[in-house]
Amino acid sequence: MIKRTAANQNQLHTNTLTSQTYREAKECYYQAVYRYDWVQGGFNGSHWEERFDHYKASCIRLPREYGQPRVYTSHVSFDMSQAGGSDLPWESDVVRVKYDGQGQPRYDFSGASYNYAIRTDNQRAGSESLTFIAGPKILKAPEADKVQAFLRVNAGKVELVINDDRASFYQGETLRVTAKIVRRVIWKEKGRLWGWNERRTDTIVHNAPIDVLADAGTPQNVTDLTAASNGPKPANFVSQSVFIESWSFSRVNSRISTGATMNRGRGNDVAY
Repeated sequence: MIKRTAANQNQLHTNTLTSQTYREAKECYYQAVYRYDWVQGGFNGSHWEERFDHYKASCIRLPREYGQPRVYTSHVSFDMSQAGGSDLPWESDVVRVKYDGQGQPRYDFSGASYNYAIRTDNQRAGSESLTFIAGPKILKAPEADKVQAFLRVNAGKVELVINDDRASFYQGETLRVTAKIVRRVIWKEKGRLWGWNERRTDTIVHNAPIDVLADAGTPQNVTDLTAASNGPKPANFVSQSVFIESWSFSRVNSRISTGATMNRGRGNDVAY
């Protein structure tokens, strides 16, 4: 595996790869198992009759048999002079090297942060020298845990709070948060035969996207949901609360990440 960072990208990355085949073997022994049935009467009279039933197997695993190892050495340099973007602190630029003993190694760029072109500088039996030339940046999904959305009661007001821990990197871009917020009212209903039973009514009070402009100076956004949350109260009212049934976020038209929707599931609830 090759892991490029800003600190080591000017170094030569050398990987010595070894491929070796092995064979699993075992010895098995089989024993015939017979059963004996009592035969009543008949031409031969009553007697015990032997019949084949099945084979019983017993196997012994033998030590692995290894083939001749094949070794290949890969020397990789990085050329970042044409890179279409810059490294972000939370990203890793990883290239995995695979060698099956046939031909040259294969390079897996699925974990890379850039589109790389490969230039072969030197190649001979058992080794090669390559240069990976960085091209356009590969946008990746934003970090799911760097945006928080939660409800709070502040000075009697019900508020939806959105925190963007990466606002400084996404300065001027749009963070879109969609939260389904439900008001739950608990009330009591007299039973037909005896006592009082608690009932509840759930009402959606918010289910629309909120667009927040990323600003390093104010990474927190507050939306007042008091009016939407204060609906009528039924007779025999007991309590009310609001909770986030589900929420998600995305970065809209971002220059540094994809617009993938990050589903965050259920949020918190508050009584008021």
